[in-house]
Amino acid sequence: MIRTQHILFLFFVFNALISSADSPLTDTPFWLAYEDDKNVSYARENGLDKKVLKLLTGKKLTCDVKLAIINSFGWESGYTQTFEDYLLEKRKGLDREVFKYLKSDSQEMPEETEQTELLTTDDLVCWSYLRAMDNYQSPQHSMKGAFLAYWRDTTNMSAGVVWCLVVSQMALMADWCKIYESAQTFIVEPEYQSNVFKDEAVTIIMEYMNLYKQDCE
Repeated sequence: MIRTQHILFLFFVFNALISSADSPLTDTPFWLAYEDDKNVSYARENGLDKKVLKLLTGKKLTCDVKLAIINSFGWESGYTQTFEDYLLEKRKGLDREVFKYLKSDSQEMPEETEQTELLTTDDLVCWSYLRAMDNYQSPQHSMKGAFLAYWRDTTNMSAGVVWCLVVSQMALMADWCKIYESAQTFIVEPEYQSNVFKDEAVTIIMEYMNLYKQDCE
């Protein structure tokens, strides 16, 4: 079990930092491990159309496959607004203010609200990752969503991977060793029980994250 103190530490330490181009978000093309999945290949070719929106917000796919779809779009796809609009349409009672809250970068601990509770954990994970990929230079605006998703269920690997990638992006301009350490803490060491990534996908991510091991020496 990952210690609560470590999660809180990462949230506060990286909250106000910014990132750059060669990065944990832009250099981990784990969708390649899922390229034989018909839904991933379709999304790669067609982008975030109505079919893909339905897949990302539905129950047909596990969250790791949903993240592979988002990863296949690449960075700066510009799809965040489209995804938010679709969620507003499909989640009864959801208000646009919820996304303003999730994007805010105050140093206060994020808390669940009546609005965030209208979003499923998959919604939060996918929104946070899509927002981070779209705006990799300002990952602090994705931290609240990623934090809340992971906080809901620390046995969910997809939530753990997104949280790791976001905080690692923040660490890029602070302490490079934290990139390697975060990957060990949130990807390698835990025994996740749900939404588990394919081994090949983990390998692709770790090939990049392990580059920072030397910064811990």
